[in-house]
Amino acid sequence: MPAINGSSTTPSRPLRPGVWAPIPTFFLPNSQDLDIPTLKKHVIHIAHANIGILLCGSMGEAHHLSPEERIIVITSAREALDSVGLTTTPIIAGTGAGSTRESIKLSKEAAQAGADYAIVIPSGYFAGAIANDRAALKTFFKEVSEGSPIPVMIYNYPGASGGIDMDSDLIEEMAMENPNICGVKLTCGNVGKLTRIAATVSIPSFEKEYPRKNKDAPFMVLGGFIDFLLPSLYANAHGAITGLANLYPYTIAALWAASNATLPTASGHSSDAAELLREAQQLQGVVARADRTIAVSGIAGTKWLMEKRYGYGGVCRRPLSPLSNSAGETLLAHRHAIDIERLEKEIEVQKGVERKQQHHGLKNGVTVSNGNGVVNGVSVSNETPSPPSGHSSASSTSHASSPRTPSDAHSPVVPPSPVTAAVKKGKGHSRSGSLTSSLRSLVGSRKGKKTTVE
Repeated sequence: MPAINGSSTTPSRPLRPGVWAPIPTFFLPNSQDLDIPTLKKHVIHIAHANIGILLCGSMGEAHHLSPEERIIVITSAREALDSVGLTTTPIIAGTGAGSTRESIKLSKEAAQAGADYAIVIPSGYFAGAIANDRAALKTFFKEVSEGSPIPVMIYNYPGASGGIDMDSDLIEEMAMENPNICGVKLTCGNVGKLTRIAATVSIPSFEKEYPRKNKDAPFMVLGGFIDFLLPSLYANAHGAITGLANLYPYTIAALWAASNATLPTASGHSSDAAELLREAQQLQGVVARADRTIAVSGIAGTKWLMEKRYGYGGVCRRPLSPLSNSAGETLLAHRHAIDIERLEKEIEVQKGVERKQQHHGLKNGVTVSNGNGVVNGVSVSNETPSPPSGHSSASSTSHASSPRTPSDAHSPVVPPSPVTAAVKKGKGHSRSGSLTSSLRSLVGSRKGKKTTVE
């Protein structure tokens, strides 16, 4: 029997609630060949921040990759994680293709290359014929999930699938009828849809009546944007897949931890519940504003900012154009980008992240620990990179057709934001712009062990 997940003795890599980053695919500037060293470097950096790894999604320009290149990307990421001891860190890989047959083939190859879970978007080439054909869509996901050796996640992103937008009834039906389907990513941005699906799949009776084929892969409901993570947890969702985590992974991990800290336990709310909620709301506000502003710049904008922040990022594969320097500088100077950059730097310092200057950016890396517990009926653990573990987009994918397009995304004027004003007044954050003591405790600090992505 061929090896699955890159090894004949694969460790357990459960799918758990949390946040994933849809990893960009990096290309050499002239040849546009795959830049594997940079891919490995970035995967390690993101995993060390306790953010999950999703490959070959929209942010990863899967549509621009050959099937062989997708497998190289997956294999390389698995090698990178294993090389630093992250052998239990799961990989989600995009395996959606133009046909059912090719999607199944890619899922099998991805499993052998080291992927633990597949995420599949229906092809939009013939969207005019299948967008309103519920039977065709159900058959597609039924056949792909049955043919895949690894669990399959539904990817609902109308902007990247010719407008195909599956409703909550259809997604719930597929969840009930296909035990190898392990969740859904909603980049449609429909909060009501997320709430309805989560209400159905998160009750204990759902798991009993419709058990999953793989006990490590419960059905999870994930937002395709990070701008409503906190309220989504109160609707029984399980996390998010967000491209913003490629730029500010420690801030995103802090938001996950802060949001979970506000949820009641079996014994009720903690004595400082109101303060924790207020602080989580502030953090969510910073992240939501940055998400909205940076997402509309697409893959090119995310890579431009990565080049500034890390010294790597590079170009998109043509025909996607790079972001102009003038647009990039405007984006960098936007008040929303300034606020989240300040928070990220502070958390990096608190966690002892060693920072090395290269070109315009910084290279970071450190291992972060989280507690164990349960999030909306699904257990969480500190053994995986997702904060207590948990994407493909600048917020989640390319956002080429994102429904969230702010009019002020590239505003050349940078007035003080509410957070900036609060910092100056000493509200919520200290006058130096630091986290509050409660958030600082949640974020935690790892003294002594420092690693740097070279």
